Amino acid sequence: MKEIEAIRYMIFAMEREGARQFQDIIKTTGVTGSQAEAIRVIDDYGPLSLKELGSLLLCEGGALRDWSITL
Repeated sequence: MKEIEAIRYMIFAMEREGARQFQDIIKTTGVTGSQAEAIRVIDDYGPLSLKELGSLLLCEGGALRDWSITL
């Protein structure tokens, strides 16, 4: 395995572990990771349009749209 591939897999593994730990922390709140991210961005930036909010999010595509439909 090339060194760059090893680094890529280490980063991927760290991201997955971080996501698992984050889910463990928020599971009692009843919100998903994507929803928690949106709430955090709104808390940091204040009122935003959906377009502005979407430009600041890192969550997977579609997650915000699916969540906002339920509002």
